[in-house]
Amino acid sequence: MRCNNCGKMVPDDSNFCVYCGSPVAKSQTPPPLPIEDPKLSPAESLIIVNELAGFSDLVKLTIVDMVARKIISIKEKEQVTKFFKKRWVREVPFISRGENFSKYQLKPHEQVIIDCFQPDEQETLLSNFLYRLRPVRFNYEDDFLKTPLTEKGYFTVEQKRFLRIIKYKKWTLTEKGLAAKKKIEEFVEQSKNNLPNWVNNDPMKAANYVAWAGRSLLLLYAFDVGLDDIKRWFESARLDEVDIDYTHYGFSSHPAVDSYDSDLDVDFDPGSADFDPGDLASMDMDFDLDFDFDLDFDFDSIDFDVGDGGDVGDIGGD
Repeated sequence: MRCNNCGKMVPDDSNFCVYCGSPVAKSQTPPPLPIEDPKLSPAESLIIVNELAGFSDLVKLTIVDMVARKIISIKEKEQVTKFFKKRWVREVPFISRGENFSKYQLKPHEQVIIDCFQPDEQETLLSNFLYRLRPVRFNYEDDFLKTPLTEKGYFTVEQKRFLRIIKYKKWTLTEKGLAAKKKIEEFVEQSKNNLPNWVNNDPMKAANYVAWAGRSLLLLYAFDVGLDDIKRWFESARLDEVDIDYTHYGFSSHPAVDSYDSDLDVDFDPGSADFDPGDLASMDMDFDLDFDFDLDFDFDSIDFDVGDGGDVGDIGGD
């Protein structure tokens, strides 16, 4: 360690500097913080592109992302059911803690997924796990995605009232949010239109693109691109042969991948998402019974004449 008085290096077990005699304050090195990904997650990108994205779509995308990062795992297991003398064996999905369960400093919309595990619980039926998410189905988008993104400057939020009675929040993309939305849309279109062709005809370009895009490619899962296709693209791309001079490809900038890292996170493995995405389909029925209406309409602008009753005026309230 270094002496605070004379600046010279002294042995770590010293109480006094051997050069100037000053007391040496032993610094306590804090433990390293878990890895935090500062970029936009697939779900954050989706809510920016589509502010009315539903709970089930956002959670399914987050779960797939967390499986690919080995934070959680979903596997089919045999379950035996007995009724009188009959015995049935069927494959049912279980969700469990992954090898990176405690590695990452998670974002709020990811942490709420992890919190559904009971203390010391290693695995449970996926259907039970999804049921535990029900309490947050009405505020997941606002509290765990839009609010943190507002703090980062992507949204502004106003408290409104409809007919001076019903409170609601009006979210508006900032200039930063609109710029991000444009880049994300360009990224989605570029990936859907070009990546399949590059994989077949220009493997090196495909490999560079896949390494550059990383987990952002999972965003395509929300735009009718099959998870099997995304996994196949990753498997086809020779990431170990990526050309370091990637800049000449001129890929469209995307805020989730704006700082290229030629070494794709070794913990990110789309191949680990080998469960049937249909296992998450029950969320569509269970959680989407609530309805959304377009709050982008400005109720404050309503001003009409009801005849002899006079002008009702601004019914939007505050």
